[in-house]
Amino acid sequence: MRRRSRTVASGLFEAGPDPTTQFGGADCRYYDYQGDRQPVFEDIRIHPEGRVSFIVRTKTFKDVAGLMVSSEDAGETWRVDPIAL
Repeated sequence: MRRRSRTVASGLFEAGPDPTTQFGGADCRYYDYQGDRQPVFEDIRIHPEGRVSFIVRTKTFKDVAGLMVSSEDAGETWRVDPIAL
């Protein structure tokens, strides 16, 4: 089966919700994730039973060495735990 590509209308993403009202008021619009601040994904694990986990590190994170991201139900819900410095 061949999939057709879709185009996105210009400005579609500009009308999204205010990011300061999401995620407990955290606003990451101004974080710089380029160059030496680009996220690094480590220890990626995927299990046939639906468990998924990985560690993400970036110099942009403050007060943590990284984040452990995991799901026990194939990505339906996610848990994010800080990794202490």
